[in-house]
Amino acid sequence: MSSAQSKLTNEETQPLAVLPFAPAPGTAAHSLWFAVQTRPWASIAVLPAGPGESAKDVANALYDVGALASGGPMRMLDAREVTLTSSANVIVNMSSLVSAPGERRVGGPQRVVVLLASVIDVMAGIPIAMAADAVVLTVTLGKTRLDDARRTLQLVGAQRVLGTILVPA
Repeated sequence: MSSAQSKLTNEETQPLAVLPFAPAPGTAAHSLWFAVQTRPWASIAVLPAGPGESAKDVANALYDVGALASGGPMRMLDAREVTLTSSANVIVNMSSLVSAPGERRVGGPQRVVVLLASVIDVMAGIPIAMAADAVVLTVTLGKTRLDDARRTLQLVGAQRVLGTILVPA
């Protein structure tokens, strides 16, 4: 290296920007999106493991990142206030939004994120969670009781659950 190349001015050695120590916003959402790709799904139910909790932030993150990363259209259904009478309509709506295997859909295949309330609070959400291809549970740190999480797993079927997301209180 020549002496001209080894001598940099103070201006040339200054960083262009100061990078934050914490991961950039959305990094967790991107990680979440790729974590739920462990098995194929067209519809995914997102629900809190405990009563009185919310899975809205996780469902929104899945939807937002999925809309960018999936290469196809995404839809979100808010079924937190579903009743036993309306649960069948939600399932029909969810099913009509996704393509059946081998079916061609205008605009490409569509994925659906369904936001549910705790199935301990709103048991009408159970058939929707069971009709979805997969389920993601949220556990609120310091709030979700272990018994409630176990009960939720029993109600929706542990084999349907892709994973559990820990969320801050």
